[in-house]
Amino acid sequence: MLYPIELRALGGVKPHCKPCGSVRSRLMLRSPTTPDNASGAPRGASASSRAVASLAPILVLSFLASISTGAVNNGVFFIAKEQYDFGRLPSAWLGLLVGGVYIPAALLIGPALRTLIRRHTFITSRRVLVALMVVMAMLCALPSLMAHELAIWLFVILYIPLMGALWPIAEAYLSGGRRGDDLRRATSSFNLVWAIAVAAAAWGMAPLLQIGKPLYILLGLGVIHLICIAPVLRLPNEPRKHVDESHEPHPASFAGLLLCFRWLLVLSYILLATLNPIMPWRLDLLGMDIGWQTPLVSTWMVSRVGMFWLLGRWNGWHGRWRTPLWSGGLLLGGFLGVLLATSVPGVIVALALFGVGVGTIYAAGLYYAMEVGSAEVEAAGKHEAVIGTGYTIGPMLVIAALMFTRHQSEVSESFPMTLSGLTLGASAIVIFFAVRSGRRAMKKARGDR
Repeated sequence: MLYPIELRALGGVKPHCKPCGSVRSRLMLRSPTTPDNASGAPRGASASSRAVASLAPILVLSFLASISTGAVNNGVFFIAKEQYDFGRLPSAWLGLLVGGVYIPAALLIGPALRTLIRRHTFITSRRVLVALMVVMAMLCALPSLMAHELAIWLFVILYIPLMGALWPIAEAYLSGGRRGDDLRRATSSFNLVWAIAVAAAAWGMAPLLQIGKPLYILLGLGVIHLICIAPVLRLPNEPRKHVDESHEPHPASFAGLLLCFRWLLVLSYILLATLNPIMPWRLDLLGMDIGWQTPLVSTWMVSRVGMFWLLGRWNGWHGRWRTPLWSGGLLLGGFLGVLLATSVPGVIVALALFGVGVGTIYAAGLYYAMEVGSAEVEAAGKHEAVIGTGYTIGPMLVIAALMFTRHQSEVSESFPMTLSGLTLGASAIVIFFAVRSGRRAMKKARGDR
């Protein structure tokens, strides 16, 4: 799932879509033709008349909603396996559906909501949030009411787009009216809150998986969505207008590092989307009890939180090209370790390294995007489609590996080796574009000076 502030790591603070990353389709609800309109409010509304949203309810909302969306993005495969006995191939197709639904949601849901808010005075961002919470809560009950595996497919098709509609509004409240150190502090708090919530969701799922009640997880998430209404009601009707910062001159290398980390962020989503569908099967082969599988998977989420905290306090990685080298190496090495490790401790170590890579790439991308400024980046809508494509490429690699090894047994080493080879090929392509884009950006930055 693509989380809202991740847009800055992709280049820009305008239209944003989770899953997402998260998977979250985040198109900032701003009308390009109404400068005073931070979230699609009617033209006559004065930006100055809207108070800056208090940070506390935003963080509470973000924590609660991230438990739910994190559990869906990372845990739906465990739910499908335990409830419907999904194997590797159905799980891969389910992952492909997540990515496939995410792309149109990223590109269409934000503008659609923005138009509704602009045309109908009774529709406000706060009311949209309340409506989203109610509908998402109802969808969480769908698999329990429909005794067929079709329910989990319908749930993903309907829930993921609404997840994509939720987070751009929340991010608009977070950033609206804030700038400078105030915005940076709010962003840092937000990132730590959602990252901790995603890890907590993995632990919260474990007891219900252990007792064989996986659909109770979704029912619990539905309750969480209803609880989210309380902090939503503490928000103003509309977020304040986003305040663009003036950016101090930065070293020429920063433009190249920004583009390099953008591509590495895309790679991180490809690798994450590759791992998600196969983790239940992978841990089963290692003899891991179902009650400990999602906590074990949370290893990378916890190490990501640790990197968010560390990089926020250590400046030794700024402006250095070795940072994308070691973070990208840990990302890819951790991924391969998860696929090829022959023991549970080996998988834990590999997941921890993977999380260090993911957390560093995310934090660095965000840092350089804020330092370089939005004027030097491309339109964010294209990046949302790229991220959605990343979520789609991962499951496609799994499906391709399964097709190449379809005559092999479940315990055969052919599948992880084949998937590793396919992933290395895809990674090489992304890294090539990362290096090329970084070099071009540096040359352009030097030429402009």
